[in-house]
Amino acid sequence: MSNETFKKEFSFVDANNNKFNIEAEITDRNGYLEFTDEAILIAAAVKLFDLKLDDLNDIEVDGNRITVQGIEYLAGDDNDMKKAHRDDADSYVDEEEHLIPEHLRPYFDRESFINDLVHEDRANALNRYNGREETTKINGTTIYFYQQ
Repeated sequence: MSNETFKKEFSFVDANNNKFNIEAEITDRNGYLEFTDEAILIAAAVKLFDLKLDDLNDIEVDGNRITVQGIEYLAGDDNDMKKAHRDDADSYVDEEEHLIPEHLRPYFDRESFINDLVHEDRANALNRYNGREETTKINGTTIYFYQQ
């Protein structure tokens, strides 16, 4: 199995027809190209928010958290956001489980409750601002953004 990592520049054109490049680290996994998460999130932000060249200075990425022009988002592909949604539901149960009366706790099925929560609207759970989900496609993958 060959895993070769290399860097490539991708060209973008902003809303004012300015051309600019973003350098991305890519791993070739036997013919299947895999981009770094940071490069994908930056490309998705440029596309989704119609950013200009000067706006790239206002982007910060920390894992699945991206700050664009001072506004923080939770962002990633569907698998990343499913995991974030489950983690959010798990944290919610951790914080609120003490409210269950002691005599009812033996009947509380934590996993079923979490599963019910993650079947609810993901945007309302993950978007701390207005409950909306923003999406864009990069290389055929849908990237989701949830304002924090």
